[in-house]
Formats: sequence, C-alpha cells, structure tokens
Amino acid sequence: MERVFITSLLAVWAADGATQSDSGSCPRPEDNPWCSCYDFNDGVFLECSVVPLSRVATVLVQLRHPVKSLNIYDLEANLTSLPPALFVNSAGVSCLKISHSSLRDVSESSFRGLQTSLHSLSIIHSHLTAIPQAALQRLPRLKTLDVEANNITELQSFSFVNIKLVNLNMKGNGLKLISEYAFDGLEESLEELNLMNNKLKQLPIPALRRLSKLRTLKSASNHISDVISDGYSRLPALQISFLYLHNNEIHSIESGAFANLEVLFDLQISHNNLPEIPAGLFFSNRGLNTLSLDNNKIISLTGGTFSHLSELRELRLQNNKLSRVEKNTFSPLPHLHELHLQDNLIQYVAKEAFSSLTELQHLNLKNNKLSQVTDSLTRYPANLITLQYSKNQISAISTDALKGQNRLKILWLNDNNLTSMQEVLVHDLSFLQELYLQNNNLGYIQDKCFHNMRKLKLLKLSNNNLQHISSLLFDGLTSLEVLHLDYNGIREIEPRIFQRLVSLHHLDLSNNEILHVRRFMFEGEIPLKVLLLRNSGITDVDPYSFSSLSQLEELDLSQNSLAHLNRLSLSIPSIRVLNLGDNNFQIIEENSLYGISNLNWLDMSGCGLFRLPPHLLFEALHLQHLNLARNNFTDLTSVFFRKLHNLREVNISYNNFSHNVLNSVEGLTKLEVLILNHNPIEELRHPLNDLPSLRELHLSATNLWRLDRHILIRLKNLHTLDLSYNQLSDIPRGMLAATSVSRLSLAENLFPQIPNTIFQEGAPNLRSLNMSGNPMRRITDPLVAIGPPLPLLEDLEAIRTNLTTLTTYDLQQMPSLRYLNLSRASISRISPTSLRNLTHLTHLNLAYNRLQILPKERLRGLRSLTFLNLTGNILKKLEPLPSASHSLKVLDASGNKLTGLAQSSFKHSECLEVLLLGANWITTIHPRTFLPLTTLRRLDLSHNYLEELSVSPLEPLERSLEWLRLDGNPWRCECRLGQLWTWLQDHLSMVPDLRTLKCHLPEAISGQPFLMLSSGMLCPQPLILQLDAQGIQSQSLVLKWHASNQSSIQGYKVSFRETNEDGRVVGGLKTRSLTSSPNNYRLTGLRPRTSYLVCVHGLTTSTNPTSFHHHHTTQYAPDLSSKCVQVKTDEPIPAKIELSNRLAIMIGVSLGIAIFFIAGTIICCRQMCKDRREAAKAKLESNAGGQNYHSYRQFSVQDNNDAADDSAPKEGQTEC
Repeated sequence: MERVFITSLLAVWAADGATQSDSGSCPRPEDNPWCSCYDFNDGVFLECSVVPLSRVATVLVQLRHPVKSLNIYDLEANLTSLPPALFVNSAGVSCLKISHSSLRDVSESSFRGLQTSLHSLSIIHSHLTAIPQAALQRLPRLKTLDVEANNITELQSFSFVNIKLVNLNMKGNGLKLISEYAFDGLEESLEELNLMNNKLKQLPIPALRRLSKLRTLKSASNHISDVISDGYSRLPALQISFLYLHNNEIHSIESGAFANLEVLFDLQISHNNLPEIPAGLFFSNRGLNTLSLDNNKIISLTGGTFSHLSELRELRLQNNKLSRVEKNTFSPLPHLHELHLQDNLIQYVAKEAFSSLTELQHLNLKNNKLSQVTDSLTRYPANLITLQYSKNQISAISTDALKGQNRLKILWLNDNNLTSMQEVLVHDLSFLQELYLQNNNLGYIQDKCFHNMRKLKLLKLSNNNLQHISSLLFDGLTSLEVLHLDYNGIREIEPRIFQRLVSLHHLDLSNNEILHVRRFMFEGEIPLKVLLLRNSGITDVDPYSFSSLSQLEELDLSQNSLAHLNRLSLSIPSIRVLNLGDNNFQIIEENSLYGISNLNWLDMSGCGLFRLPPHLLFEALHLQHLNLARNNFTDLTSVFFRKLHNLREVNISYNNFSHNVLNSVEGLTKLEVLILNHNPIEELRHPLNDLPSLRELHLSATNLWRLDRHILIRLKNLHTLDLSYNQLSDIPRGMLAATSVSRLSLAENLFPQIPNTIFQEGAPNLRSLNMSGNPMRRITDPLVAIGPPLPLLEDLEAIRTNLTTLTTYDLQQMPSLRYLNLSRASISRISPTSLRNLTHLTHLNLAYNRLQILPKERLRGLRSLTFLNLTGNILKKLEPLPSASHSLKVLDASGNKLTGLAQSSFKHSECLEVLLLGANWITTIHPRTFLPLTTLRRLDLSHNYLEELSVSPLEPLERSLEWLRLDGNPWRCECRLGQLWTWLQDHLSMVPDLRTLKCHLPEAISGQPFLMLSSGMLCPQPLILQLDAQGIQSQSLVLKWHASNQSSIQGYKVSFRETNEDGRVVGGLKTRSLTSSPNNYRLTGLRPRTSYLVCVHGLTTSTNPTSFHHHHTTQYAPDLSSKCVQVKTDEPIPAKIELSNRLAIMIGVSLGIAIFFIAGTIICCRQMCKDRREAAKAKLESNAGGQNYHSYRQFSVQDNNDAADDSAPKEGQTEC
C-alpha cells in the first residue's frame, strides 16, 4: 500500500513540477483547485478539506518557502495510517493539523522533511490508540502536541522519550490509565498538560511527580472521586500555577492535598460533590488568586478556611447549600475583589461578616433565602461597586443597611417582596448609576427618595403596585436616561412629573391603567426619544399632549382604546416610528398625521378601519414601512400612495381587497416587499407594473384559482413568491420566465405534481420549493424528467401528500438538493436509485410514512447526509447504512416497530451524535451494537420493551454520551439489572429525570424509580446464607451459620418450636438472643426424640419483630433476614449403658497413652546407638589422615564436568 502511494505521489510531482512558483506565495487557482490558500504577512496558510493526500503533496511542492499553517480536514475514510514521504519534497510546515480522519497509527517516517520546521502538531478527532513516539522523536523542534479526541485509553511508559514537548493536549481520549513513567523525557520541558474529558478515576500523581516545569494541569471532566494526601499520593512539590479539577465526581479532599503547591495561582474545583472544605486545605497556597468552589454541595464554611489566602482576588461559592455566613468565614481576605454567593440557601449573615474584605468590589447574594437586609450588614467594605440582592425574599431594608456605600454603582433589589422605599435607605448611594427594583410589591416610594442619586442613569420600577406617581418622586435625578414604570397599574401621574428629568430619553409606561393622557403629563423640555404607552387602557389624549417632546423619535400607542386620531395632534417632525395598531379609530381626518415629515415606520394594523383619507400621508415622504393589516379595507385609491416614493414594505393582509388593489401600489419604484395574504383576490389578470424593486410577493390564502402568464413579466428582481393556500392546479407557461424567483411556495393547493412549467422554463435561480399539502401522487412528471434540471434547488418540502412511491425520476432533475422533507407523504416504497444522485443532500426527512423496510441500497450515494428522520414508520429492522454514510450525525428512528438492534446496525455510523430509538418494540440489544459510535452524545431508548439490559452496549459510549433516556420500559428490577443500576449510578448526569425511570416488576416495587432503589432492594440477599445443625443429641444440638453482611447485623436471635411428624407447629415459641460476633450456638433444653423447627434471625435496624412469630405458624416460609432448619433430637441413653460407655472410654484412653510412651522410648534408643557408631568412625579417619581443614570450596557449585574431574585422584593427593 505504501509503495503504491509513494509511486503515485512521485508521478504527481513529476507531472506538476513545471507549475512551481518562484516565490513562497500561494499557487495560482488553476494550479491549486484543491486547497484554500491565504498569503498573510506572517506566512502562508493552507486549508485542505476532503482532499486526497496526494493532492495536498502537490500543493506543497509548489511552495518554495515553509508553510506557516497547514490544516487537513476529513481525510479519506479508508486511510488508517499516515503514509511516509508525504512531506519529503516540501519546503517545510510550521504548524500541522489533521482533523476528522480514520488514522490509527503514524509510520516512523511520516514527517520526513519536517525535521527542521515543525513545532506544532495536531492529530485530533481521529482513531490513534497510542502516542506515535517513533515518528515524533525525529522532530527536534516539536513543542506542541495535540491528540484530542482519539482512542488513547492507556498511556504506556516512556511514550515521550526524546521528545521535548512544552504543551501536550490529550483531552477526550477516554484515558483510563497513565503509567508511572509515561512522561519520562518531559521532566525538564513540559509546561502545560491537558487531561480533560477522560475517564481517570484519580489524579496520576506518580506520573506527574518528576515534571518539574509543569505550570498548568487540566484534569477537569473526569471521574476523579477524591484528592488524597498520604505522602506518596499527594500532589508533589511542582511549580503548578493553574490546576483545573472541575466537572469531576470529587466528594472529599484531604487537608494536605495541596500543601506542596506553593505557587498555585488559579484553582478550579467547581461542579463536584464536595460537602465541606477541610480546615487547613489552603494553608500553603498563599499566592492563590482565583478559587472556584461553585456548584458543589457545601453545607457550611468554618472560620479560617480562607484565612491564609492573602492574595485571593476572586472567590466563587455560588450554587452550593450554604445557609449561613458567619463572622470569620471570610476573614481576613484583604485583596478579595469578587465574592459570589448566589444560588445558595443563605438565610443569615452575621454582623461584620464582610467587614474585613477591605478591597471587595463585587458581592453577589442573588437567589438566596434572605428575608431582610438588616443592621448586621451595615459594615460593608467601602469599595463596593456592585451589590446583588435580587431573587431573595426581602421584605424590609434596615435604616443603616446601605449606609456608607458612596462608591456603589449598581444595586439589584429586584424580584423580592419590598412594599415601600424610604429616602433614608438609599441616602448614601450618591454614585449609583443603575438601580433595579422591578418585580416587587412596591406600593409607596417616599418623595425625593432618590434625590441624592445625581449620577443615576437607569431606574427600573416595572411590575410593582405604584398606582400614583408623585411630582416629587424623581426629584434630583438629573442624569436619569432610562425609566421603566410598566406593569404597575398606574392611574394618575401628577403634572410636570418628568420635567425635572432633564436627561431622560427612554420612558416606558406600558401596561398600566392611565386611561386619559393629560396635556400636563409631558410638559416642559423633556429630551425623550422613546415613549411607550402600549396597552395602558388609554381612551383619550388631550390635544397637543406630546407637542413639547421635540426630540421624540418613537411613540407606541398600540393596544389601547383610542377612537379619534386627529385629537392626538402628532405634529412632531422628529418622530420616525409610530405604532397606532390595535385601537378603535372610527374617524381619521385628513390632517391627522400632518407635520410628521420624518416618519419611517407606521403601524395602523387591527384598528377596524374601512377607509383612509387619500392625503393622510402626503407629508410622510420618508415612509418606508407601512402596516395596514387586519382592517376592513376594500380599496385604496392610487392617490393614497402617490407621494410615498420611498416605501420599501407594505402589509395590507387580512383585509377585503380584490384584484384591483394591485393598481393602487403601481408606481412604487422602491417597494421591495408586498404582503397581500388573506384577501379575496381570486384571480390576477393584469401584469404588475412599475414595481421594478419588488423582491417579495406574498399572495397566500387569497382564493386564487387562476393566474395570468404575464402578471410577473416586469418583476425581474422578484426572488420570493408565496402562492400557498389557494386553489391553483397549474402555473401558466412563461409566468416565471422573466423573474429571478429563488423561493417559491405552492403549498396547500391542488397540484398533482411539481408543475411542468418549472422544469420547462428551467427556473435556473430556484433554491427553495414548497409543495406541501397538495394531492400529489408523484413529485415529477416522467415526461419532463429528461428536460432541463433545477441546478440550484437546495430545499424541497412535500409533506402531507399522497406519493406512496418514490420513483427513480422523481428527484432526478434536482442534483443540488440539501434539504428534502417528504414526511407524512404516505410513502411505502422507495425505488433503488431514487436517491442515488443526491450527493449533496444533508437533511432527509421521511417521518410518518408507511415504510416497512429501508434497505441500505436505497441510501447509497448520500455521502453528505448528516440528518435522517425515519420516525413514525413501521420499520421492523434497522439495516446498516451504506459504507459512505460516515457524515451522518442525527438518526431518528423512533416510533417504529423495531424489535432488536444487531451488532452491525451502526457499523458505518462513526460520526453519529444523536440516536433516537424511542417508542419501538425493542427487547434485545447486542453487546457490540454501539461500539462504533465513539462520538454519540444523545441516546433515546425510552418506551420500548426492554426488561433487562447489560452494560456492555453502553460502556463504549462512556466517553461521549451526555444524555440517555431509558424510561417507559417494563424494567424487571431484579439481580440481573444490578450492573445497569451500578453503571447508571456512576453516570447520573446523563439521565434527564431520575423519577421517570421506573420499575415494572416485581410487583413489590412496581412504579418505584429504578435509580432511587438501594442495591439491597434491587437484588436482595438473605442475611443468613447457610444454616446447619450438628452434634444432635437427645437434649441439645449445635447450630452453625454463615451471614452475608456481618457489618450490618447488630445481633442474632435463635428461635425454636416443637413440630409434629407433618412439620406443623404444636409447641410454644422459645427464643435466645445473641451478640453479632458468634456464628455458632449450642442449643440446650430440648426434649429427646422430638422434632423441632429451629431458626436463626439476623437483627438489623429494619428487622420486623413479628417475623419471629411468622416463621413458626404453620409451615416454614423464609424471608431475607432468617434461615430455618427442621431437626429431630436423638433417643435418651439409659444410665447403665451410659456408665459402661464412660468406663470403656477411660480404658481406651489409658491404653493409648501407654502405647505412645513405649513407642517413643524405642525410637530414642535406636537413635542413640546410631550416633555412637558415627563418632567412632570419625575418630578412626582422623588418626589415619592427619589434621583436615574445611574450605569454602566444599560449598561451591560445580557443573557435571568439574565434579567428574574432582572425583579423580590428583598429583600429591592420596586416595582414601
């Protein structure tokens, strides 16, 4: 394979060598049609997507200077190994990125040619299983390696030998194990290590121990459960400044866990399960700047927890379970700027709790349980800039609560229960710029309450109970720009109340009960630009009420009950937007809108108007948007639009216009949008003249049954035509020929197919076509299937039709389709080649049809498909998609009749991210069904017929799965489901609602939430596993038993009762109580030759006392806390026989002892004789051979040859 590749590569270079450029700039487009090239000041950037590697090499050969950045996306699916010699003739690459490939390994010489240039390498979203160490060690300049989203589940020892990396990213690999020597070679170079989104269960301390240069460690989004400090397992003394442990499963951190991290700057432990912070945890981290402990389960904080963090600037504790803030909790933190305590359960804050935070600027207590701001909070830090108290239960503020806060700029008190506001409460807020008081119950605000807030720019008082606005309420607010008084029920506004607001430009009085707008309300020079009086029940407006608002640009009087427009006296030249919709105008005088010469947008919809004066808008020469919808007009004279030459959009829908209305708008040369929906036009007979700029024409629901072929002949710029909800059955030939229509809607008409006119005229610009709701039995007439295609058509919608069959020529003329919606089209059959030419199709919707089978051949050719919807069909089997369907990301097959999932169901769906299989008949899933789905994020298996499910299908999805639905199945919650229960307990974040996943069987726990059961309830195990009766005698016996869970047993109770020969109880109940330690007991006091039912009960805190009696009623019925056995005692032994038995035993024992003593004496004598003979022999040898010295040679180990030589006599040695 490699030889073929190299040969073809050399051939390409030889053929294209002549096209090389003399400079390092991008090649000419004709020489490089494959990759996007950008020539910037700092170098050349190449991007190659879905391009063969041979073509990439061709482009590199044309460049004489090194490439700054080369990005290669979506390599060939069958390319699993990066071949050698790819870069051998290139001028070099500085940064190389290979993304979304099938690469599993990299050959040793793959980067030959990049030794002196490559410093950054990324191989991401691929299938590497190990670090390509042999290839990387040949790159001496490499500093950054990114292997994110591969399949490196284990990092072996010495993976980076001879590689001097500075940055290493191994995010999202499913990494489970890191060897102690995995990072050998990086001790003096590695500065940043990213291990996020893996499957690590603990920090790889041994592997990190020698990384002396490490500054940043990212271990977030793993399965780490605790951070321990036992010496060897403690984080070593490294120079780590940034440590990220968020999104794990940490439930405990030992006190000295961070003791060695003396230069720690940023620590993130958010989104874990910490219930507390141990004392002294941050004792050594004096340089810590940012600490994130939010989204945990912290219940309380002890004093001194943060006392050593003298340099801390930001502390995040939001979304925990804190209920109190004590005095010394945050003391001292002299440099703290931000403190986040929102989303807790805080009910109490001690006095001076924040007094030591001298530099605190931002304090957030939003969404807690505070009922009042009391004197305990008077001594705030003097530097506060923002203070958040919103969404509490505050009903009162103490007089001195905000005293001294003269630097505060933003104060949130909204969404509380405040009923009044006095001046003394906010007297010191002289620098305040924004005050939020909306969504309270304020019914009274003291006059001049805000007079010291000279710098206040925004005041929100929306949604309160302020029915009366005093003239002195806003006294002193000279800088106020925005004022919200909407949703208050305001009925009365005193004269000239807004006159003192000399900077006010936005006033919202909507949704009140003003009824009558008095002239004095807006008297004075008020610089208002926006005035909103929408839905305020206004029935009358005094003449000239708005005449003093000389700068007003937007006035909204919609949704009121105004009847006379002329009384408004709206002669304000500055108005640009006027909304008068949804009123009850009966009389509109000719001069009602005179003097509004700059009007740009006018809305008079829903006013019940029958006619308009012809000269009503004669002065509105700049009008661009006119909305007259939802009235009762039958005609508009051409004089009405005569001077409106700047109109861009006219909406006259929902009236009673006939076809003559089109004559009224002729001559509007700048008109771009004309909306005529829901008018009884019926037919269009004449061309639309003098509308050269018209781009959108909406004629939906106009009762059209016939169209003239010339009506659009002069609309050359028309690109959107809506003819939906009419009675059309054909499009006249030539009607679209002169237009540029790109969006055409023919929905809900009477078309039997796509009109032949569209194909015969070519429709070269058509991009979107809607044929939904027509009685279509085919999409295209076979007679026009060989005609001109629709080359740009991308979106075809034909839902609610009667197609039944999708034929070969239905879509043949639409090669550029990207979105195809054929849902609810009664389709039961798809021809083999009907979809084969749709190579650009990305979205295919076949939902709610009648498909029983969908062979993979039907989808062959859809290589760009990313979304496939098959829901609501009657599919019984899900066949694997074609091998070219690697781009599919969303598959919805819910609501079918699938009964099982085979091993090969998704073998070509590696990129699938969403899989919906709910509401089927699935009973079995093969263990390897989901194995190829390494990127799956959402899986729905709800409402099927699964009674049990092993974890084997789900385990390959652990790395990527974020959302899992299993509810609505008839789960049999027994021992066989134990593994699934354990797996789900470790992945609770995947389950959207724990309460909906319920048991169906057994009946005892039917309807109970599966994941809320204990393991004992799911798979109950008896406390007494085995019970034996031994040593049975006439009046006693020995009981021995084995318990399953000794730690949970507090004691035992032995009970027994006499039974007859049939096993029925006849005697009274007797019991014996024991401690938890013994597992045996001698039961005495029994009657000879008697049957007993003997039981041993394990006693726990949940043991039912009545169970002792239950076992001794009629028949033995065991439960989980006890075990019983039926026994019968022996016959009694007579006294004489018993005495002789004892005498025989005594004689036997005596004889045994005598025999043992005699045998021992004989053995000792024989051993003494043997020792005497050996001593005499040794003495004789000593006298014959002289003195003999022992040597260590006697203890040497020799081979056979040496032993043989030593056995022969040597010179000077005498043989004995």
